[in-house]
Amino acid sequence: MGTQLDSDKSAETSEYKMAILQIGSLLLDRLTKVWLHNDFIFRQFTVGRKFQKCLKQVHSFAHNVIVERKRQRASGRDPTVVAEDVFGRKKRLAMLDLLLEAEEKNEIDFEGIMDEVNTFMFEVC
Repeated sequence: MGTQLDSDKSAETSEYKMAILQIGSLLLDRLTKVWLHNDFIFRQFTVGRKFQKCLKQVHSFAHNVIVERKRQRASGRDPTVVAEDVFGRKKRLAMLDLLLEAEEKNEIDFEGIMDEVNTFMFEVC
């Protein structure tokens, strides 16, 4: 994606990882308790409210990553300008850059990018 999740340098990255772990735990809790299967009931319990809070953190982090990358590309500080290395091979773009290029061509919308970013970032954790 162009963002390093394995570096725990920022508090935001740590919060994201903790939110992902907590979502997994909350989902397991929901699966094992039959009364939490209903969405309405699930949201009324503390576990449902915690789940929504964690989900909001995850989506907020992904949104911030996309917006920051768009800002970098728009300001001309694009470190992923495709150039050739010494062997004549082109450098590969990060997945997010490919998605943003597709958005510029109207092949994908912002929500689609969010879905893809959430999927790939979840895989990394």
